[in-house]
Formats: sequence, C-alpha cells, structure tokens
Amino acid sequence: MTGIQEFAAALRAVPEGEFTDEGVLDHPRRNPVNPQSLERYLYFSSERYARNLVHQTAPSRCTFTLALLTLARCMISRLDAIETNSRQYR
Repeated sequence: MTGIQEFAAALRAVPEGEFTDEGVLDHPRRNPVNPQSLERYLYFSSERYARNLVHQTAPSRCTFTLALLTLARCMISRLDAIETNSRQYR
C-alpha cells in the first residue's frame, strides 16, 4: 500500500498520452492507498456528503483534483452509479 501523497505524486507522473479515463481508473487498482494516510483529510457529516481536498495540480498539461468523499451509510453517491455502470460494460 502507498500513502496518499505518494499516490498523488504517481498520478502527476502519468504521461499526458496515458492520462485517459482507463489509465487513471487503473491507477488505484494497482496502487491501493493506506487508509491511515487519509486520516488528516477525513471530515464527516451525517447530514450531507463531504468533499475533502487532498491534492490539486496547478493548471498545466494534466490538471486534476484528488478529493476524498465521505458519506453516511444511507447516502448514495453518483460515483457509485458510475462505477457500477463501468463494471457493467467490461
């Protein structure tokens, strides 16, 4: 497992030609993040989801924002639907 800062650094190092949906989605599969490295970014609200900024690149060739989303158990994220649909077409 890798720390979240190393994870972000590795994403920054992805060559522009490989910075595609599939290339970026494959990154966390190959580089799982150590949950302990996320502790400083955790903020939780039982009333609504929270987006916690982890890393944002300066505007350049491959701009991205890395955020940690926290949701209550009963909440549904649109990202869940995206991942479910993505698996459906593989």
